[in-house]
Amino acid sequence: MFRLNLHLISSVKQLNCIVAIFLFLVSMGLQCQVIPPNIPQAGLVAWYPFNGNANDESVNNNNGVVTGAMLTTDRFGNPNSAYLFDGQNDFVEVPWPHEFYFEANESFTLNVWIRPDSLDGAIAPGQSQRILWKYSCPYSSVMDELGIQFTDRPLFRNRGSSHNVAVESVLNDLCKDWFMLTYVKDATNDSLIAYIDGVRVDAATIPPFAHNHQIPFEIGAAKFCGGGMNLQPVYFFKGKIDDVGIWDRVLTDNEIAALYDYSYNIEIDLIFDASSFCLVDSVFVFHNDTSGNPNLSWEIITPSNNIIQSDADTILLNNLTLGKYEVFLKNYDSICLDTAFEIKVNSISLDIDSTSFCLFDSILVRTTDTAGALIKSWSVSTPDSVFNFQGDTLPLYLNNPGVYRFEVLYGDSNCTDSIVREFTVDSIPQIVFLPNDSAFCEFDTLKVDTSFLADFSFLWNTGDSGHFTLISDTGFVAVTAMSRNGCQYTDSTFIREIIPFNLELPGDTFLCAGDTLSLIIPGFFDSVLWSDGDSSFIKNIETAGLFVVEVSNSCGTLTDSIIADYVNPPTSMNLNDTVLCSLDSFVIELEVHPQDSVLWQDGSTLKEKVFYEPGLYGVEVENRCGSITEAFELTFADTPMVYIDDELELCEQEEIFRVEIFPENDYSYIWSTGETGSQITLTDSGSYSVTVIDNLGCEGVFEFDVELCPFEVFVPNVFTPNGDGINDMFVVKGLRGKEFNLLIYNRWGILLFDNKGFVQEWDGTVNGKPASAGTYFYILEYTNEINNRREVKKGSFMLLTD
Repeated sequence: MFRLNLHLISSVKQLNCIVAIFLFLVSMGLQCQVIPPNIPQAGLVAWYPFNGNANDESVNNNNGVVTGAMLTTDRFGNPNSAYLFDGQNDFVEVPWPHEFYFEANESFTLNVWIRPDSLDGAIAPGQSQRILWKYSCPYSSVMDELGIQFTDRPLFRNRGSSHNVAVESVLNDLCKDWFMLTYVKDATNDSLIAYIDGVRVDAATIPPFAHNHQIPFEIGAAKFCGGGMNLQPVYFFKGKIDDVGIWDRVLTDNEIAALYDYSYNIEIDLIFDASSFCLVDSVFVFHNDTSGNPNLSWEIITPSNNIIQSDADTILLNNLTLGKYEVFLKNYDSICLDTAFEIKVNSISLDIDSTSFCLFDSILVRTTDTAGALIKSWSVSTPDSVFNFQGDTLPLYLNNPGVYRFEVLYGDSNCTDSIVREFTVDSIPQIVFLPNDSAFCEFDTLKVDTSFLADFSFLWNTGDSGHFTLISDTGFVAVTAMSRNGCQYTDSTFIREIIPFNLELPGDTFLCAGDTLSLIIPGFFDSVLWSDGDSSFIKNIETAGLFVVEVSNSCGTLTDSIIADYVNPPTSMNLNDTVLCSLDSFVIELEVHPQDSVLWQDGSTLKEKVFYEPGLYGVEVENRCGSITEAFELTFADTPMVYIDDELELCEQEEIFRVEIFPENDYSYIWSTGETGSQITLTDSGSYSVTVIDNLGCEGVFEFDVELCPFEVFVPNVFTPNGDGINDMFVVKGLRGKEFNLLIYNRWGILLFDNKGFVQEWDGTVNGKPASAGTYFYILEYTNEINNRREVKKGSFMLLTD
């Protein structure tokens, strides 16, 4: 068994709980601290094993608060022993404890296990993920910032007092997906040191500065304090986080190595189920991953440069061929294990000097081992014998139909293999032609009965390649039948006679009066029968109708028909001179026979034609029996006209307005009001129209508007109700309609007149007695018909008696 091993020596995750037996017996609900023995106790600020919660298992009890993150399996497959972060809004927050307060002269160590969701570097610039992080607040040029961020590799940043120092490294391309990150600030030597999986990978010199802002410490994200985002979570991590540890001192290289060796073990082997490989063997390729890494995948390159890719644990390679096989085991897209094997020798095959096997052929069977380097034993069976043979070449005569089988056993000290080859020799087939007589009807086909020749192909001397051919002439017709082995067998038959068998009457036709159509039936038919009972071989048609004929001979019966129609010469189209109204059109639809042709004087051949212009028009209609020409004149009449002022006014003194059109040329009228006289009386403003129709039916439409006079209300300032017939009434002029209110008061404010009942004028009396001379007051409320608004008018007037 071929094996390639990768060993990271360690043991499984252990939990120690040292509690005295008597305390265990008397205590209830007391939880022990979950701190494995390889975790240094000296200087331990916080320890988060995430065993079912985010509690700090050190003596400081700096417990975390979980937001969104879900418990999941750890690197050993233990359930509820790590946290899964979705990269969107998950994080664990540790409220600020004084234990995380590091002065400029104080050292510290951060340790964390991660399994990132991806190592492909696809995280957008500026969107790096935060694993452990603490910002200052407010965020400024003098910053207090430390923590571990991640894109496609981890980076530890230590920042403050305008200094910005970072250490980073590429994750090891091993067959695993969990990684331990350790970062040390050595205040004594002013340095930052990075470790990956317990091995120092990078270091940088730093100036002394402190991390003493009292803000929370984040796991799986960062809380940014700046630009209006005071302590808003950002830069979320996507993947798993476990076993977070913080010390207020420098851990030694041995202590850090012990953290990794004790806590994690992975052993992945690349294994084959065989130690040697021969041609056409099958082999299983598999790995025994003990870490449960879901990101392991295979890539195998075959000798023909085909690439086999799979994420299964096991791959089966069938029928190995000559050449080199390269096998790679990948984690993400990185190659973590690789090997190769090669198929080189002991590969032979059988070679036969023919590709088709036909009866009575001679063939030579031999192996490709022309040097005779391998021992070969033959076992041969033919349809009539079975024998064994040793050697490289075997001549054979195929004198019997049936199965011929060759099995060759060969090998050396490394590989033993066998080759089996067999083929079938067919017997001479029987070729049967259908039909089996020698007299054929025209366009008949000659067929080979394929029930005797399954899986054969055919080639006729006519050039056809199917199992039939079309008969076109007398004489020999031959066919070659070819088996699937390429064997050819030829046979033929003789065609003595070809009997014609076709009938084509002329197409449907039109005849002129007095014409005769003669139909002749070919003489190779034995009988003729027309639909009218006639059995003549010559049929004279002198009348219109449908004529059907049935003919027969030894090849069968045929039926055909013809329709004869008699066409008369074109007759008069009765085209008359016509007068149209202006803007009208004139349509002529000629009633002619389908066989008639039409030609207008403008070259048009339409049977339906539209005319828009006046003029003289002519048309010729022609068919095979004659022609006729006619003409007509088209005239357009003037549109009837009337004249109406298109802007008329309707004033108050005119109770009605009369519009009158004086008759011309016996016109008739239709008003938009429905009236039909030559004049109309209007009482309302608006838009009106009148349609004028002359004696030809031509119409003219005329529109006009009637508007109200400008709206003016006049209230007199004096009136003399003395009975002399002059200015005897107090009348408001300019009001239209009855919707108004008029009130008249004397100088002491007593109401003397109210136009209730729509009284529109005051005669100067109060309760039947004349009012005294003097000054009076009025209030007039009315609707302005121009703008449809309610208006009020107030004033005074004099009443005089002399």
